[in-house]
Amino acid sequence: MAIIYTPQGNVRLSLYGDIWRYRELFYFLLWRDIKVRYKQTSVGIFWAILQPFLMMLIFTLVFGSLGQAALVGIPYPVYAFSGLIFWNLFSRSITSASESMLANKSLIKNNAFPRIILPFVSILINLLDYFAAFTVLVLLFIFFRIQLPLVGLVMLILPLILTVFLSVGIGAVFAVLNIAYKDVKFLIPFLLQLWLFLTPAIYGGGFVSEQYRIVLAINPLTGIIQIVHNVLLGLPVDITAIMLSLALCVGIGSGGLLFFSIKEKKYLDIL
Repeated sequence: MAIIYTPQGNVRLSLYGDIWRYRELFYFLLWRDIKVRYKQTSVGIFWAILQPFLMMLIFTLVFGSLGQAALVGIPYPVYAFSGLIFWNLFSRSITSASESMLANKSLIKNNAFPRIILPFVSILINLLDYFAAFTVLVLLFIFFRIQLPLVGLVMLILPLILTVFLSVGIGAVFAVLNIAYKDVKFLIPFLLQLWLFLTPAIYGGGFVSEQYRIVLAINPLTGIIQIVHNVLLGLPVDITAIMLSLALCVGIGSGGLLFFSIKEKKYLDIL
């Protein structure tokens, strides 16, 4: 049976406070997972660059001619890659967070600590991949002779924080569900593939028929990607979509943490 750690007071505030109080453990696990992750691959962090780059090439071949028609003065590869690096951060974070509890089974069974640290650590590791891939985006700007806005780079902090918070909420839910329901690990890749094509990372909202735009509107990643394309490429934004995405990210992130705090005791007994 797992040793249970019980947060005190307001659940969401307590979870963040616990991470701070256990920050030494947090740093240890983060550094441990970084070393394990990149020692076990022959190409290391280069894969973080290669994957979105190959996806960008494929989507350029498939959607490039259609996409370019709607992007006056903006090369489609730059448009696609700028969205894909945020999508990759999100999808990898969900996948790694969902596996974080099972991957640390022995640690959970023998130690009392805030379990939310595990999904957080697995998500933050993916920021290394994000920053590595972002260097390629900078090179694409240079290659296509597009001026990279310095103010835009600073403003990317907002979509980055929203992406991480959204990932924490969803990843925390899958982390506990993955303990009891083994089919979850097969469901996640399918859901993420479907989610990608419902996210305007590789196409503009104008490609979607009016009757289906409600799907984009309720996608919390829509506003995030629109902010990215706006601050980097100067593309117009839908303020309503952005505000809705902000609300959804906060709601889903908070709801996911609340679900985790309520259900972790029940599911940890199964470990």
